[in-house]
Amino acid sequence: MKLSTDTAQGMNTGMQDALNLGWKLGAAVHGWAPQHLLDTYHAERHPAGAAVLRNVRAQSLLMDWAGTRDPDVLAAREIFAAMTQLPDVQHYLADLMSGMAIRYPMPGTDTHPLIGRPAPDLDLGPARMHELLRSGRGILLDPADTFARTHGPWSDRVDRTGQGAHTEPMLIRPDGYVCWAGAADLGAAFDRWFGAPR
Repeated sequence: MKLSTDTAQGMNTGMQDALNLGWKLGAAVHGWAPQHLLDTYHAERHPAGAAVLRNVRAQSLLMDWAGTRDPDVLAAREIFAAMTQLPDVQHYLADLMSGMAIRYPMPGTDTHPLIGRPAPDLDLGPARMHELLRSGRGILLDPADTFARTHGPWSDRVDRTGQGAHTEPMLIRPDGYVCWAGAADLGAAFDRWFGAPR
């Protein structure tokens, strides 16, 4: 059975909804969630869901035109088909349909290009990033081993790894999204996403 693209996008959206809300509910149940954490679910996932709906509507419109002989519609389809041959357009459409184009708002952080985006699935030596995320905990990627003292008070909810020598440091939430990278205040990011230090 072949799934239509709108069904696949809907499934992907539902799974990302569950990942986004699940770790936040877990943090609340375990008593370390910051007061605002559950509120971020709507701010992050509502725009993502609205974007999927817009995308599915556009795809449906193009599919509805399949049997038309309207010259205006045929011209629009030809231009769109030609554009999809461009590598940049292909990457954009692939990211849009897979959900990788999502960038969550992360107030109080700098404008580092990784922040708010899904973490890259880096090869970290003995494991890949997605394998480390199976723990259901946050991950501090600390390749230069400089943030051990900052990490300490949150080590009960965030794992730290020094693997990945050719990557920059980043803090990744349990849902796989980067919430800190680069030179911003790491302690503030821990407070915002992982609650008060123990």
